[in-house]
Amino acid sequence: LLVPSGILSCSAISLWVNPSIASMLNTVLCITGNSHTISIISFADNLSIDVGSTVILSDTSSAYFNKGNTLACINRFEEAIVNYKQTFEYETPDALTYYNIGECHEQLEQYQQARDFFRKAAKLDPQLGEAWLGIGVTLSAEDRSFEAIHYIKKAIDVNDKVPDFWFALGDAEFNLEN
Repeated sequence: LLVPSGILSCSAISLWVNPSIASMLNTVLCITGNSHTISIISFADNLSIDVGSTVILSDTSSAYFNKGNTLACINRFEEAIVNYKQTFEYETPDALTYYNIGECHEQLEQYQQARDFFRKAAKLDPQLGEAWLGIGVTLSAEDRSFEAIHYIKKAIDVNDKVPDFWFALGDAEFNLEN
């Protein structure tokens, strides 16, 4: 859980987080927090994210990005897409944000839209193997395994040490009965 700058509140106690100490606070939160036990309670429209007893408030691109990540983790993909796209109002689109939007579309089984965003991510960062994999996986989901293999192999060319890439290749090959 990263807290850029803004307000951090625990239960009823609130304090302002000075941007100069925000990185130190992030470290403390990461050390003392256990992301597997934090539960999402609610979201407010002003970018406040209530995570257990911790509230994050910020108006930056990273806040929209982090909120998108949180929404995606709780399967609220449509809302996550909206938040990811809002980062583009503050910063130039980047490969990771495009990739995350693609992942949300993939989860919604909107495979063509997913591929469009995975392609944008791969164009901005050809070394983002996950983007190439995303293209391949969405093609496989549409029974286009022959085409998928090309993109999955591109992911492997980027990093041949990622087991998910090899698993996807094996799955595509199996679908073709190779």
